Amino acid sequence: MPEDRDMPDVNGWKEYQKMVLHEIERNAEEIEKVSRQLAGIREKDIPGLRQEIALLKQHNAMRSGTIGFFAGLVPAILGILYQVFNR
Repeated sequence: MPEDRDMPDVNGWKEYQKMVLHEIERNAEEIEKVSRQLAGIREKDIPGLRQEIALLKQHNAMRSGTIGFFAGLVPAILGILYQVFNR
């Protein structure tokens, strides 16, 4: 393959080629930086998020149980009252 100095400058391609190569290198550096940041997020935040999710599930189960208890209690009380007053 001929070297850059052997290739003729067609429509300003040599300058454009330098710019394209520079942008590719810059993009590669940015991708590497984002990859390192994502790795840091995974290491730091995911265990904490898992704990928060587990805590929210526990609270949700407790609330659901309480709501279910009262939802069952109301008809039971109404049934007892019905039986007491209709004798």
